Amino acid sequence: MENQEDLQRIGDLVALFWNAELEVKEAESSLKTAKETLREISEEYIPELFDEMGIREIKAMVELHGKSIPVTINVKEAYYPSIKDVPAFHQWLREQGAADIIKNEVKVAFGKGQDKDAAILMSDLVIRGLTPEQKEGIHSSTLKSFIKSEIEKGTAIPDSCAVHIKPQTKIKKG
Repeated sequence: MENQEDLQRIGDLVALFWNAELEVKEAESSLKTAKETLREISEEYIPELFDEMGIREIKAMVELHGKSIPVTINVKEAYYPSIKDVPAFHQWLREQGAADIIKNEVKVAFGKGQDKDAAILMSDLVIRGLTPEQKEGIHSSTLKSFIKSEIEKGTAIPDSCAVHIKPQTKIKKG
């Protein structure tokens, strides 16, 4: 049974946990506000002033913490295209002679027990003068679940797989 001193230590740690959690939330909120301020200055205030001045670039000395610092400020447009009709856009690119920017990746999914079929297809593609690329991988959450299960069973994990295990505390209020 826990004694009063142990319960007090647990209570102190819970209070520290909650204070740290609050500090993280406040810092994240502050960071979000700072990023928004930076975005506004970069994407709104300076471009608007430059438009008023009729310029796109300026070289100047800026006073910062008592020191003069040379700066070059320019405003350029950033483009963020969003393709709404992929086939139509690709056709347009082909008509414009820009088909070479379209990546054409062919993938074939093989299931469990189809390693031989995959090897045969790879060989056939090479014979046809193509350079196939085969990628194997394990989804991170699948790997995490598998390793956890194996460790819980007592299975030794090989050195080819580094496993970092760390304790994690979660405390719910209420």
